[in-house]
Amino acid sequence: MEKWAIDAKIMKLRGLGYTQEEIAKRLKINQGVVQYRLKQLKKRVEEEGINTVFFELVMKLYVPKIIEIFK
Repeated sequence: MEKWAIDAKIMKLRGLGYTQEEIAKRLKINQGVVQYRLKQLKKRVEEEGINTVFFELVMKLYVPKIIEIFK
């Protein structure tokens, strides 16, 4: 799975109130990976803004699925 896809899923689950441990279990990854990715996401948000980071992740994650539906 690509890094941005993991970031998008982590951001979504964290926004829904899941703990790092719960996210790790759901995504079948190490909790340390979740912690590191959240730290990197926070850094990006501080530099680029939440809207930019969120929009980029949503576009990469969902637009290909939407395009597939309309083919």
